[in-house]
Amino acid sequence: MRREKIDVMKLVAVLSISAAGLALLTFLMSRQTDEVFASSKARTDAVALFDSKCAMCHGKDGRGTKFGKAKGAPDFTNSEWQKSHADEQIKSAVTNGRGKSMPAWKDKLSPEEIISLVGRVREFAMKQ
Repeated sequence: MRREKIDVMKLVAVLSISAAGLALLTFLMSRQTDEVFASSKARTDAVALFDSKCAMCHGKDGRGTKFGKAKGAPDFTNSEWQKSHADEQIKSAVTNGRGKSMPAWKDKLSPEEIISLVGRVREFAMKQ
């Protein structure tokens, strides 16, 4: 009986440590966008990258161009759109594309550049 109690205590300890590690990992991943976008150089690079790769459809102001809107480009300045899309969803759309209207950038941009674009998309919400 005593040995079983020790085994259960060991299992509880391992599960607790695992849960804490998972919580920490989740927290660190959620901070990734903020950390990459924090420096002014990263922000400047993200603006230039967005303007060169995304503005044709999404507009330099993030509201969407006539061409982009016709293909379903959202208005990034819309607070409801911002609230309803997690960073991971935006990252996935940039990485993998969306249907036939938005290209996948995973083979053309680095992971850091993609994360910086997520930060740029979020920045449009602050201009309201």
